[in-house]
Amino acid sequence: MKSLLTEKIFLLTDQLIRAGRPLSLTELSRLSGVERSACWRIVSDLCSLGYLTRTKSRKIEPGLGMVYWGQAACSRTFFNSRAMKRIAQVSDRLRVPAALAGLFQNQLVYLYRDARTQQEFFRFPVRRSNLALAILVRKYGRDGALDRLCREASEAGETFEPGFFLPRIAELEKNGYALEITKKKCNLAFPVERKNEVFGLAFFDVAPDDPKITDLIVRGTLLKNMLESEE
Repeated sequence: MKSLLTEKIFLLTDQLIRAGRPLSLTELSRLSGVERSACWRIVSDLCSLGYLTRTKSRKIEPGLGMVYWGQAACSRTFFNSRAMKRIAQVSDRLRVPAALAGLFQNQLVYLYRDARTQQEFFRFPVRRSNLALAILVRKYGRDGALDRLCREASEAGETFEPGFFLPRIAELEKNGYALEITKKKCNLAFPVERKNEVFGLAFFDVAPDDPKITDLIVRGTLLKNMLESEE
């Protein structure tokens, strides 16, 4: 049987992360569904351990302990530093921003993202991400991916149009990558399978008429293969 205390701890910390701002104890209790007295005890313990911290206004936010966990896991799990350097090398050589991410609870979790881009990417909707599409199709197949995208659109009160995704899904199934082309930019995404998990490797902010797209497909494919096979 799962520990109720453990479940409450993760409910509270997850709400803090998703909020993206400090929360009062009342807000945290309401959003998480954890009763106020239990919320107070857990928050007090996590603050004393350094995993949460209180602001000057007595609100609660993630502490250095959570940052340490995240940094340690990111640097040692799934991909080693050599793999990250290789992504940076390809990105620098072609002068194209790159990203590597997985999906957790319908949120993109970035293991690498080029620092040159200023785009806000935390809590970016999965239905608008070509990188997420590459992950979903490889992980759940065409129908499973469309079903998850449809549910997310419905929860956001948006109309779901499968036709917007079908050409890229067909390209993924045939060529192993998805190329999203808009009037101003292109986004190239590859699914990457490693350690029983599926990630997405993407190159973005490329002009539609940029001649380097063909080279990017070749180098991206080689990089994807390296990431999947390297020990």
